Amino acid sequence: SATDDTVHVLPNTGVPEVAIEKVGASVVPNPNTGSFEIVFSESIAEAITVKLFDIRGRVVYDSKFENALNKKLAITTDNLASGTYNMNIVVGDRAITRKVTIVR
Repeated sequence: SATDDTVHVLPNTGVPEVAIEKVGASVVPNPNTGSFEIVFSESIAEAITVKLFDIRGRVVYDSKFENALNKKLAITTDNLASGTYNMNIVVGDRAITRKVTIVR
């Protein structure tokens, strides 16, 4: 039987992907209705950029946060359709990619 492999290409941010052991980030809840939290494994005392990309690689959400001293960021995406999105989280020179599923 044939297999169907989907390849997602994200724009290069020029920031290396890091192992989860260095900075953990979870999406809670996932799937969600468009509102969720990013929960980090440690307090983040520097600027954080969060971008969501649709299946075609277009940026559909782009926001900057001063920090996540309480280890959490609240994200609200009222305008996004149901589907799976790639989320890129950049903290300093570290980048993390997660999948986010929105079900409306």
